[in-house]
Amino acid sequence: MRKARMPEIFNDLDKIATDLFSSLKEYEKEDRLVPAKIQRAVALLESNLSKIHDSQKSRIQVFINAANDMMAKGLDKDGSWDLYAKLSGVVSGLHQMAKDTKWEE
Repeated sequence: MRKARMPEIFNDLDKIATDLFSSLKEYEKEDRLVPAKIQRAVALLESNLSKIHDSQKSRIQVFINAANDMMAKGLDKDGSWDLYAKLSGVVSGLHQMAKDTKWEE
């Protein structure tokens, strides 16, 4: 991934994940917001997949595929939490990649 875009992508994705977590904690009130937040994460990752290091692509693709499958079938609370867990893994992986990039500078 180009170094200049990595922090921006990571920050955007981290914000989406944080917002998603907040909505999941209040699922009964915010259940209609959850799919949109997941779709934002999918869109961000899909549009930047070619810029991301190969070591992270499989984890990202798992999240994208799971999100698309669950959204097509109908997203419920348990499925939403599962997607959040997958997204958290993606965020953690990108965070580690960002640290490695800083270390190499």
